[in-house]
Amino acid sequence: MRFRRLTFDELQALENELKQFLVVNQVYAEEWAEMNKAQPEKAQKLVDAFSDLVLEKVYSKIEVLVISRPQHLTLLHFEKGKAQRIDIQSKGKELSADWKEIIQNLMEYPSHFDVFYGTKNFNQNHADFVFEFIRQGAEKIDIGVWHDFYKLLANNKK
Repeated sequence: MRFRRLTFDELQALENELKQFLVVNQVYAEEWAEMNKAQPEKAQKLVDAFSDLVLEKVYSKIEVLVISRPQHLTLLHFEKGKAQRIDIQSKGKELSADWKEIIQNLMEYPSHFDVFYGTKNFNQNHADFVFEFIRQGAEKIDIGVWHDFYKLLANNKK
């Protein structure tokens, strides 16, 4: 399995897409029901393949991730073959786990933080690269947050 198996709730939400996937793979309703009873491992392999297909599509569309750590916040903006990175390091106390609160504190007390910029090139597939960060606890945020944050930091540099 490339990513992870979709949860029961996720599969229920994608029930029609799963049915279409099964039909494309020449597995029809009666065969699916029988396979789940008689060959559950084969049924799970199909669910795994469907999960990878769905998650490949989802992860490939992610443009920005944020990772919050006790003393550190990282924002990643994904572009073709590279990720722009902003790291915010607290100079003292632990940071809140809420990235919105960290940004607010940075705006109010910029001298309490060190900010580092970087670019990381990656050779692997975009979805695989994103998934690695999601496994580390990253969460997706809106591209507008990245742009606003980048402007804020640029203004604080001046």
